[in-house]
Amino acid sequence: MADKKTQDTQQDTAPKPGKKNKIFLIGLIVILLAVFGGGGAFYYLKQKKAEELLNADSVEEESSENEAEQTENTYFVSMDRVVGNLLAAPDDPEQRDKYLAFKLNLEFFDNQDRKNIEKLFGDIKPKVTHAIIMTIPQYHTGNIITTEGKKEFKEQIKIQVEKLILEAAKNYKVELHNKKEVLKSVLLEELLVQ
Repeated sequence: MADKKTQDTQQDTAPKPGKKNKIFLIGLIVILLAVFGGGGAFYYLKQKKAEELLNADSVEEESSENEAEQTENTYFVSMDRVVGNLLAAPDDPEQRDKYLAFKLNLEFFDNQDRKNIEKLFGDIKPKVTHAIIMTIPQYHTGNIITTEGKKEFKEQIKIQVEKLILEAAKNYKVELHNKKEVLKSVLLEELLVQ
């Protein structure tokens, strides 16, 4: 009888072969659900992110097309490198004068006037270079290296160049579509203070 009692106790404590398989199967299902659920969530989020990127790209393309349309009526003329004397900063009397070397591009409005302006510009280019060189001594090392100083410098060049082109158009009796403003901007390509 004692043998029968110990045998029953061993059977109760011993795991049943089907119970182990059920635990393994449930664990496998949980892991598979986690993997496929995580993969599905990852895929969904990536799709959403991809759609956002595509929308952002299309917005950028539209804005770049708008910019292209806005700059479509402009063109550029490159100037040779210009070198001039730059005064020492007034607050530093020990500092010696330096050189300012730069290269710039002139952005003109209205492609309809392009041939006329290019012809005029070719005729007056030495005067333009001279006017730019004469603008340099108005600046010193302390203000030409600041952002505001560069903006003011470019604006002064723009005023001088535009004045020369409009005077030349009047003198050569060249008809321009825009008689007040032909130069859109002055772009510094290089700027070296030495």
